[in-house]
Parts: sequence; C-alpha cells; structure tokens
Amino acid sequence: MPKWIIETVLIGLALGGWFALYGVLWLVTRPRGITPAPATQDLGPEPPAVASLVGGGWDLSEDAAEATLLDLGARGVFEFRQPADDPTHTTVHIVQSNPAGLLPYERRVFDRVAGLASGGLVPLTALTFRDPKKAQAWWKGLRGEIIADARARGLSRRRFSPTHIGILGFGAAIAAVLVAVAVAHHVFRGDEEDPLGTVLVAGFMTFGALSAIAGLNIGERDTPAGREAAARWLGVRNWLRAHDSFAELPPSAVAVWGGYIGYGAALGTTRVASAVIDLGMGSRRRVWSSFGGTWHRVRVSYPRFWPRYGRPAPMLVTWAVLALVAGALLVRWWRPVIAEVTGADGITDGLASTESLRAIGRVVSTVGFLIGLVLLAYAAYTIVRVIIDAVAPLNLTGQVLWVQVWRQKRKSQDGPSVPWLAYLAIDSGPSDRTTAWGLPYEMVGRCDTGDTVTVTVRRWSRRVMTLTPASSGSEPPTVRSPPTVTTPE
Repeated sequence: MPKWIIETVLIGLALGGWFALYGVLWLVTRPRGITPAPATQDLGPEPPAVASLVGGGWDLSEDAAEATLLDLGARGVFEFRQPADDPTHTTVHIVQSNPAGLLPYERRVFDRVAGLASGGLVPLTALTFRDPKKAQAWWKGLRGEIIADARARGLSRRRFSPTHIGILGFGAAIAAVLVAVAVAHHVFRGDEEDPLGTVLVAGFMTFGALSAIAGLNIGERDTPAGREAAARWLGVRNWLRAHDSFAELPPSAVAVWGGYIGYGAALGTTRVASAVIDLGMGSRRRVWSSFGGTWHRVRVSYPRFWPRYGRPAPMLVTWAVLALVAGALLVRWWRPVIAEVTGADGITDGLASTESLRAIGRVVSTVGFLIGLVLLAYAAYTIVRVIIDAVAPLNLTGQVLWVQVWRQKRKSQDGPSVPWLAYLAIDSGPSDRTTAWGLPYEMVGRCDTGDTVTVTVRRWSRRVMTLTPASSGSEPPTVRSPPTVTTPE
C-alpha cells in the first residue's frame, strides 16, 4: 500500500473519530422531553425567569426578561397603570425606589426601568432598546445571571460536564498522536530540515484546536430536580392556557392576578402582555399562534445551510447531473492525469523530477479522487430524494405565523434585487416547534399572517407546491381591551 494512503487514513481516522465522539456526546446530553404534570394553579418556589428556563426546555428567551418585569409589578416594586383601553399606553411607576432582596437579574431589570424613569415613571414602550448591541450585551448579562441562579438551585447544569470535557480531551490527545504519527511518517522520509519540530507542532496544534472546541459552552441541560420542576411548571402552563381569556390580559392585570401574569409570560401564555412589553430583543423564532383554539408560542427554525432548501425539482436535478458528470470524470481520469504530470504513482517519470513535487502530486491525486466520490454520492442521493419528494408530497393545514423574503436575485448588474423565495412559517400542531418552508414569491399574496391555509409541500427541499387559504382573516390585533376577569381562588 502506498505510504501516502496510510498517512491520509491516519489523519482521517483521527479527526473523523474525534468529531464522531463529539457528536455522540452532543446527542446524549440533549435535554430530554418533559411530560407535564397534571394541570395545576399552584406556583412553585422558583422565580419566573428560572421557570422560563426549565419550562422552555433549558432554552432561554426574552420571555424571562418580560416575566421578571411583570413579577416585580406583582410584588409591589412597580405599578402598571393603563389610563385607557389601549394597553400600549401603560406606564410603569416605581413604588419602591430601593427594593431589597432582589436577585441579580431582577436588579438588572429594575435598573433598566429606573434608569429611564422620569419623575418615578416611564412609558412601558420606552423600555425598548434602540441599540441592538446594547440590547445584546444587556441580554447576555441577564442570561448569565438567570443560568447561575438555576444552577445554584440544582435545576440546570452545563451541557458538557467536566467528565464530558475530559473524555473529549482524552480523545483529542489520541487524535493528536495519530496526526503526529502521520506527519512523522511523511517528513522523516523526506528532506525536511526539522522533522521532529514539524511533528510536534502538528500534534500540539491538533490537540489545542480540538480541546478548544470541546471547551465551548453549548448551553444548558436538565437535572433530576430540574426535570421535576419543569414538569410542574408545564402543568401550570396547561392550567393557564385552559383559563378563559388569560392570554388577552394586559400588564396592568397584575393588580388582580398577581404573580400569575409574570409566570404566564415566563411560560408563553400571555400574548397581549408579552406583545406590549417589547424590550427590543424579540425574535421571529418565537411567534404567537392561536391554532388549535388556544394562544401559545411556537418556536420556528429557518433552514438556510443546505442550498436545496426552497429549490424547484428541475434545478436540483440539473445540479445532480452536473455533479454526476464531474464526479465520474474525477474518479475515472483525475489520478491518471496527475500521475502523468507529476509521476505521483512512482512508476511514470512525469514532468516533475523531485520527490517533493511527486508527494504533492499524490496528495492532489487523492483529494481529487475523494471529491469525485463525494460528488457521485451527492448526485445519487439528490436524485433519489427528488424522486421521493415528487411521489410522496405532504399536505398540511395550519396557521400562517410569518412570511418574509428569503432569497433575491438581481435583474441586471445595476438593477434592483428581485425576491423569488420567501419563508413561510406555519403552525400545523400539535408540537410547539416548527420549521419554515420555502414559498415561491408569486404565492406570497395568497396568504397573510393569521390565515389558516392548506399547503402541499416537498419535505426534503422544503418547497411549497400549492397554497390554498382555508379561512381568511388576519391575525387578531396585537393588543385590545381586556375582558372582565376575576382572580383565581
């Protein structure tokens, strides 16, 4: 077997094996699904921000900040006053100028209000951050404080524990040794001036890079106590969702409902209050939906990495055919051509007369051959998936959550960009998570946010083929006068 193949295999095994280990640990440390406890109105001891973390699958959102603000109102630190029927006119009045016993993230929210207040009050809409960078820095600090509190309570932990990091570090050491051996196998039979130094640098760089990746903080995960708390809070969420008109309550309803409003915001059940309290950290990844009869938030992910998303079948087939041709040429002709030019096969003299050029030729030959195999595999996979997409389309009925331009093309060199594809986020139930589809731009005018539509889609390319409105009607207004309610007994 040629020596360059041994070197390539060693490096491939080293890096591929380490990333496979990383992927396994990433999968096994994912927060597991939580089965909600029976619906209950009994609130637990955790603050709303911590309830938002564990109730949201250990994924924090702006709900935690909104919930903390409302909870401070329920505890008498603030007072929310709504002078008219429109909740957007609500003002926040500071009742306690120096409240004691606030947690760090509660203090951060209080300082935000106090820093903007004039004469002890501030319009609720004035709390919105105008500078995205300041909003990001503020949120980063708030997030860290909430996570620290949840960890102190034993409800959350770092996703990769010291044990996991140690396993990855040990794997990085093994990978570094294999890379060093492969490099040594190459340099010690060449004319390298400092072969040992090259080997050591390759090994240490491999170990350092992989260890740095292992040490990255990729989020939080559950604990036994956290899972118990999450189940309880999901029971509270289900009770709040079932309560008539709770989602329509404004921030001023804390005077009647007390802490339930803050915990409702934490658990994604207070549509109007959360819409009014916009701190400038909102995201199209968490959108309100009334599909199924109750207001709830849906987590929306937006596909973008793979170029197949939203593409029509003829374009995908064209790409596959081009990849098939290119792959076949590389597999059949690349290595003979490179060997003819460089003598990389060790038999022909080629045009190169030095060992270093022949070594380069071997590397180029191998890389080209492997690229050819990848292109052939891509072509075959794409053709099979396009066929499956065509013969097995999916029909969905759901509520339109979001429509936004996704991709554009230029009409001419100096002309304006013309959109040809849009994101279409639909809540089709029963999950609170969904992935947006690619909607041809000519169909955008057929639906509006809040409409119920029936679509025929292709699952692999995520392209909408047909769209039919099932019922017209825009989404209800963001805010409106609250109904008459009474506090729970």
